[in-house]
Order: sequence, then structure tokens, then C-alpha cells
Amino acid sequence: MIRALTASLFALSLGPANPPAAEPTPVPVPAGASSDDFGPYGEQIFFAVLQGLYRDGIPNDLVDRIIRIDEDTKYPANFVWACPVCMPAFEAFRLYRGRPKFQNKEHTDTFGPGLPKDQVERITAVDQAVSQPAIEELIQGWMDRRMDELRLTADERAEWQKEMEKRRKEGMTHLDRYKELSLGGSYAGMKTCPICEGANGACKKR
Repeated sequence: MIRALTASLFALSLGPANPPAAEPTPVPVPAGASSDDFGPYGEQIFFAVLQGLYRDGIPNDLVDRIIRIDEDTKYPANFVWACPVCMPAFEAFRLYRGRPKFQNKEHTDTFGPGLPKDQVERITAVDQAVSQPAIEELIQGWMDRRMDELRLTADERAEWQKEMEKRRKEGMTHLDRYKELSLGGSYAGMKTCPICEGANGACKKR
């Protein structure tokens, strides 16, 4: 009995330290929207965002703010659902949000100290004309770091730029479709996608 109780307590101690963020419950994706595998480019977007979250030490309350679900659309407010740039980034945020604490670092579950106060204030602004450009800036910084670490040649960077532009175009097609459906919410006011713009901005640098 004691052995069983000890094993149970040990198992609980290894569980996630942070409760996961609420799961999105989006309305059905319109015809033509895809949910294919990320592919090699999508995987790099995923890892760029996940690495950025850990390196900067983004706190859970800020993560929740960024990936919050819009009450009107039931989609993530800052991500275009089914967009091939947004979805890898969104999944990276979700994975990071449910991270466990490190076993060999006391009271620690990330690395960096968090973002500067002014950057946090812009990301959490009620006005999406302020918050979404700040999110775009965050994504661009993480993607830019990833591009540097991949040590891309000029030709490879050109291929990245071409691919990200293609993905942005697909994402905007989804956004335009959502607007046609009059979903309202944050999508109604989005002229561009902050995730797509951030990824494309990083690829254009140099």
C-alpha cells in the first residue's frame, strides 16, 4: 500500500506544472481551407516560435492573451485559422503553454526573463491595431533568429521568401473568406495577418 501510494505521488509530481490553455472551439472551416501537415517550412516556423518562447521566457498570462479565442468567431483572435503560417505558430504557443517545470532547475519552466514592459503593453493593448503589429514584431524577431541559425545561402533565403509569400497569400485567402462569411470579431478588423507578416519580414531581411 505504501509503495503504491509513493508511486502515485511520484507520478503526480512529474505532471505538467501549468494548466493548459483553453482549447479552441472554432466554427467549421470553410470549403477550400486545408489542415495539411506542416511540411519542412511549417516545422521551422513551429520550432522558431517554440524556441523564441523559451528563450525569451514568455509568461503564461501573455501566452494566453496572444492565443485567446475570439468570442464572436470562436477562432484564435490573432491567428488566421487554417493559414499555413499561423497554424504551426499557434501549435507552438499551445505546446509551450502546457510545458512542465524542469526537473533540475528549481521553480523554473523556461529560460529568459520575459519581454520589456513597453512591448508587453503593446501586445496586450485592447486595440488590435496596436496589439497585432506588436505580435508581428515578436514573430519576426523569432523567425529572424531562426533564419540566422539555419545559415541559409542567398539562394536558400530566396526560396524561403518565395515560400513564405505563397503561404501568406493562402492565409489571406482564408481571411478574405472569413470576412465574406461575416464572422465578425477580430477577423473583421484584420487587414493583414501578424504571423504571416512577421515570418515574411524575417525572410526579406539581409
